[in-house]
Amino acid sequence: MSQSYKNRIAIVGGGFGMVALLDGLLARGLTRTRIDIYAKCHDEIGEAYKAVPDVFIMNTQTAALGMFDHILPLGDWLKTGVRVAPANPDYLPRRIFGQYLNQVRARLINAHRLQGNEVELLPAVDFVDGDGQIHDINGRVHATGCTVLSLGFGSDTQVADTARRILSVPQGGRLSIIGSGLTGIDMILLSTYLRPDLSIDCYSLSGRFPRVRSNFATGLPSVLGDLVTAPDVRLRDVLHRIETCASDADDLAMYRGDLNPSDEIAYAKERVSLAQQAMYNATRDYADVFRRMPDADRSIMMRHRPTFVERRVMYPLCNATKIQDLCADGILRLHRKAVNPGDINPETTLRAYNDSTPLGRFAARSGLRANPFGGVMGQRDGCVCDKRGIYALGPITNGFRYFTEASSITKRDAELACDAMMARLSQTTERMVADL
Repeated sequence: MSQSYKNRIAIVGGGFGMVALLDGLLARGLTRTRIDIYAKCHDEIGEAYKAVPDVFIMNTQTAALGMFDHILPLGDWLKTGVRVAPANPDYLPRRIFGQYLNQVRARLINAHRLQGNEVELLPAVDFVDGDGQIHDINGRVHATGCTVLSLGFGSDTQVADTARRILSVPQGGRLSIIGSGLTGIDMILLSTYLRPDLSIDCYSLSGRFPRVRSNFATGLPSVLGDLVTAPDVRLRDVLHRIETCASDADDLAMYRGDLNPSDEIAYAKERVSLAQQAMYNATRDYADVFRRMPDADRSIMMRHRPTFVERRVMYPLCNATKIQDLCADGILRLHRKAVNPGDINPETTLRAYNDSTPLGRFAARSGLRANPFGGVMGQRDGCVCDKRGIYALGPITNGFRYFTEASSITKRDAELACDAMMARLSQTTERMVADL
């Protein structure tokens, strides 16, 4: 009898979002359900944390990574489970955080099984068909009740391929990197780690790196909190709220990116940017505020999203100092220009920007409606196809959530999807009981 009541949930993706979904479903008392996890590899967590050298560090401070402490306290685990202490305790190497997430995942899977659920690890997904069935890359078809797409770009840190290309550059040669975001910084640091003999040219449309993070306080109230329920939200309201938090002209210049790199680093060492603090602490409200804007304002925000991301993502002072030293020594040159692929040798060029083509292709094959602002159409809870019970997290939702490049946002969006799925499964069970 219990088998006939069993529901089925599919989680597509093996990264941070998958862990957040397992956590959310467990906390909501999910039971008598089969959870299928589809991923290219089940040995490690996500592309961002897979066997990467310690030159790749988290961009989030260690103190803010306690979202799974109720499953496995990170601080306790670091004292017992890490064989090599991080060079900078404020920012963990991504390899170490990946090991921690693996332990969290293992505990969550075991807890789900003890709670009466089945958990199966399956191959990556090719597409979801019109009936909501999942087709994996081996050609097998799987039925499911709800599906959550938790897919990243999957190409940000393909370290093995990137390292091979770096190592193949002739001695004393010049390497080109296209893109100056967080991925570009990773590739610069990896290149100088593997090949200190190389010179590097970095090209981007902005000609600058993301903001350097000053040591501001987190967990403070959002300056956008009341706009989440305001009847008429305009872009000028958002900009005004953040910019008026700046303590002076230098703070505003720090936030906007108007300081030269050395002055920006000096500011981050000596002062706290209150504008940065306001922008960071408003992170959870961006999606709801964005949804309340008129289309014209949303269009402007999407057009200028790269600038917003440069301001919001921020990167650690320790990495900024390394980058500045490379520039001062003439090893690294940053260029503000668009690059014609035909003008650069592909054998000595690294692409450090996200390619949304695979995600777009997956969405199209799965019959998900395209969003005019990018990605797919969706609701606040992440539902991208109500008829088939499909929900989504991550960059595929940027068109209706605007900003997803933060682990706290992935955790929040996973919670919303879990609430929606639990309600959906409850309705399904009620219908099944009524039919008995």
